[in-house]
Amino acid sequence: DMSEHFGVVSSFETKVLPKIQTSSEARMSKGGWNALKSRLSNVKKLPKVAEDYPARTNEAEQLSSEERIILLRMALKCADIGHVTLPLKMHVLWVESLQEEFYRQGDQEQQLDSQISFLCDRRKPRNGPAHGENQLGFMDVIAFPLYAAWVEAFPSCEVLLENLKRNRRNWEVDAMRNGSNVVDMPNDDDKPVAKLNKGKQCHTFNARDRFTGSEWKGWDNASFVDLGDV
Repeated sequence: DMSEHFGVVSSFETKVLPKIQTSSEARMSKGGWNALKSRLSNVKKLPKVAEDYPARTNEAEQLSSEERIILLRMALKCADIGHVTLPLKMHVLWVESLQEEFYRQGDQEQQLDSQISFLCDRRKPRNGPAHGENQLGFMDVIAFPLYAAWVEAFPSCEVLLENLKRNRRNWEVDAMRNGSNVVDMPNDDDKPVAKLNKGKQCHTFNARDRFTGSEWKGWDNASFVDLGDV
């Protein structure tokens, strides 16, 4: 239920997250990390396992019944919009399917002479989830705060946030290509994250790059490649 989204995230951040972090710090201070390293000394990926140790312990034992319910509701919300954290191609397929579902709802509302719901009118240009400016709004307002809080509690889920950032770049490119003024997501990483291909032309850009609508002239039909999926 999106009407309760912000309340669930806020409750998680104020009631559950501090207790999980406190529990993790207490376990670390008791030598938990050293014990784990000793038991897993032969595991090749030990640094990652050790890094994730606080999130792998059973902090749920420290939570009240109310806090456990909040934790479960938070997990369900992450799963509900989990397509935003999938590899780009899979994410786009989900969004396109969602857009068609929205449009079919709008078609039925039109037939009933009802007001067409938000993002459900296929007759309007750039109206629907599968358009950059709309998907960016959803990610920035709904998805990023949700997954940022979840990853803070469970660092082993960091890959979800990384995929979300890469997918956001795809919609940023789409929005800017169509003339929208987009505020780039703050990122200090100069590593190339994506490129545009058009014949022999290629533009590779990093997370700091910003293009205005006019700069996309000539690149309208270029193909977008997320370097995270190459």
